[in-house]
Amino acid sequence: MPLIDNFKPRTLSLALALLAATAHNASAQEVALFPSGDPGLLTDPFLQNPSAKTVNVVWMTNFPGVEHKVLIDRSGGNSAAPAQPDSSIPRGTSPYRAETVKLERVFEDGASKLDNAPGEVMQRKVYRHEAVVSGLRAGEALQYWVQSRSVAGETFEAGPFRLQPLPAAGAPLQILLTSDQQERFNTLANYQKVAELFPELDAVFFAGDLANHPRRASEWFDNRRAAWESNPTASRPAFFPALQGTFENYVSTTPYTGGQILQNTPLFPAIANHEVSGRFRPNQVVEINGSPRSIAINDMFGDPQPRWYAEYRYDQAKDIVNPGGDPALREQWIRDNSNDFESYREIFTLPDDGPEGESYYTKTVGDVLLITMNVSRIWRTWNVGTKGKFSEHDYDLNNPEEWGFGEHIFTPFTDGSPQFDWLQGVMESEEFADSRYRVVMFHQSAHGLGDNSVPVLTDPQLSIDYIDEDGDTKTRRVLMPQNVALRKQVWLEQVEPLIGSITGVRYEYPIDQDYFRRDIEPMLQAAGVQLVLHGHSHVWTRAKAGDLHYLETSSVGNCFGAYWEQKDGTPWNGALRAAGSSFWNAVDAGDYDRRNYPRTGDPQDREPILPTLTNPMQEFGVTSGAVPFVCSNDISTFSILDTAMGIVRSFAFKVSDPGGDVLEFDRFSLD
Repeated sequence: MPLIDNFKPRTLSLALALLAATAHNASAQEVALFPSGDPGLLTDPFLQNPSAKTVNVVWMTNFPGVEHKVLIDRSGGNSAAPAQPDSSIPRGTSPYRAETVKLERVFEDGASKLDNAPGEVMQRKVYRHEAVVSGLRAGEALQYWVQSRSVAGETFEAGPFRLQPLPAAGAPLQILLTSDQQERFNTLANYQKVAELFPELDAVFFAGDLANHPRRASEWFDNRRAAWESNPTASRPAFFPALQGTFENYVSTTPYTGGQILQNTPLFPAIANHEVSGRFRPNQVVEINGSPRSIAINDMFGDPQPRWYAEYRYDQAKDIVNPGGDPALREQWIRDNSNDFESYREIFTLPDDGPEGESYYTKTVGDVLLITMNVSRIWRTWNVGTKGKFSEHDYDLNNPEEWGFGEHIFTPFTDGSPQFDWLQGVMESEEFADSRYRVVMFHQSAHGLGDNSVPVLTDPQLSIDYIDEDGDTKTRRVLMPQNVALRKQVWLEQVEPLIGSITGVRYEYPIDQDYFRRDIEPMLQAAGVQLVLHGHSHVWTRAKAGDLHYLETSSVGNCFGAYWEQKDGTPWNGALRAAGSSFWNAVDAGDYDRRNYPRTGDPQDREPILPTLTNPMQEFGVTSGAVPFVCSNDISTFSILDTAMGIVRSFAFKVSDPGGDVLEFDRFSLD
C-alpha cells in the first residue's frame, strides 16, 4: 500500500516543537558531582607550548587549593644545596605562581574503570594549574618541582623534573613520534622502553587518540580497578600514568609502569576522532533505535552530528533557545548539538596561530617545523541498516535528529576552507622556507593498510530512497556542496521535504574524491614537506609519494589488523577489511560501488615499504617472511626523529618479554 499518508513535509511548527524538546541540553552544573575522595595530585606536571625563553608547566589536582606554584632550581642542579624543611627542594629556588581553573567537561559514569563508578553521568572535580616559567636560556635544562597546598594546609609535591625552553636552530634533537594511546595496556611497555632508550627526549609529536572517551576524566588521570592487581595485563591505563611512568601507583603488580616522559618533554598533540565528542545531553532519556536510553558518556561520544546541521537546527529554533540573540549562547548551543573537543581544549595549552584556535597550529622546534592539521572524522560501524559508515538505522530513517550522517569530517581541510587557506599561508611563510625539516602531522590515515584507511577521506555522498506522492519508490541523490555554509539550504530544499516518506539512506565515498590526495598532497609535495606523520589504524607502516614520506607509527598498544595482499594474490593471514560485516553483502547486491572500497591494500594503490634493517614480524615469529607492516598484539613499536642525523628510526619489542631486546628495524633519511 502506498505510504501517501506519511508523505508530509515537516511543517515549521512541528520542527520547532521537536527542536524545543531537545534545545535545553544539560549543563555541567546541572549534573551531580562525583565524590572527590582524599585531596591529591591527579597528574605529575607536564610541559606545554615552550618559547625561546619560557615554558608552561601544567598539573591537575582534585581540589581547588589555596596556593599552587612551580619551583625552579637555578643553582645548576646542585643537589648538595640544603633542602627546605620537609621537602626535597633546595633553598633559594625561584617560585612561579600558577593560575587555577576548573575543568567543566570531564565526567564519570557506569562505564568508568573505577571500582566506585556511579550509575549515572556525574561531573568530576578536576582543577588545572598552569604557571609560565620565564627567564630561560637556550640549551640550559633546569630542575623543577610543583607544589599544591589545600585549604587544610596539606602540601602536595612532585619533582624534581627537568625543563628547558624551545630548542634553538641547529640543536641536535630526539623527537618521539607516536599516537593512539587509548587506554591500551601495551602503551605502558611502549613508553617505558622509550624512556629507557631515550631518557632526554626534546619533544613528543602525538598524532591523536590520546584517550578513548575524552569526556571521561578517569581515562585521562586514574583508571584503576582492584581486580587488575591479580591480572595486571587486563589493565586499561589512563593517558597521564602511561606517559608519566606512574601506573604502579594504581596497580602495584604491573610488569610495566609507563615512561617518565611528559614531566620533562613538551607534548604537541593533534586532534583525532577520540578527542571529539558528540551532542552534549548527559542523563537525558532519548529513544534510540526504538528503545529509550539514558544518555551516558559513550553514547555522547558516538553521537556527533555535523556542525552545519546544528546551525540549521539553530536557525529553526533560535527564537525559542536564544530569544536575546546572545552570540556566546548561540555558539554553545551549536557545539552542544553537534560536536566539540572541549575536554582536549581544557587540558592542553597549544599554539593558537590558526584561524580556528588550537584546532590546528604550527611550532618550530629546533630545525623542525611541525605543522599540525585537524584531519579527523567520526568512526562508525561497517554494518548497514544501522547508524554506520554507509547507512542510518532503519528505525530512524525519518528522524534525522538521530542520524549519524555517515563518517562526516569534523573540520574541513579542502581547497577553499579556512584550514586549507591557513596551510597554504604556512607553506609560503618565511618560517617554512627557513626550516630544515618540515613535518605535517594529523590523525586520520591518508594512506595505509589498516581498516581505517577505507573509506577514503571525502564527504559522504547521500542517496535517499523514498515513496513519492503516487506511491512509487524513487531515489534522490543529494550532492552536498563542499562549501559547508551552503549545505543548510540544500538540506532545506532537497531533504526536508522527504522526511516522512524515506525508506532508505545510503552514503558513498568515491575514491576519486579523496580530498587529501586531491587537495593536500600536491601542495605538500610542491612545497617540499619531507614527512607526513599520521595514525588511526594501529599499525606501523610507511610509504612514499615522490620525495614525501608517509609514516604511521600507531602500533603502540594493539593492532586491529593489516590488510595486505601477498605476492601470490592471497590476503595476509586471510584477513579482509571488515570481514563478516553486512556491508559486503550490500556491495554484492549492487547497493554500493565496490571500486571505492578495496578489501586489501592501500586504497590509492600506494606501495608499502619493507623495513630497511630487519623485519620484526619475522624476527619475533609472527610471519615466516618479510611484510611491510607491524601488526601484532604482542609487538609494540615507536619511532624517533633524530635531527642530528636527519633520519627517522623505528623500534620494536615483544611486550610479553619485559627483559627482551628492543630491535631497531627501520631507518630512512629526510635530507
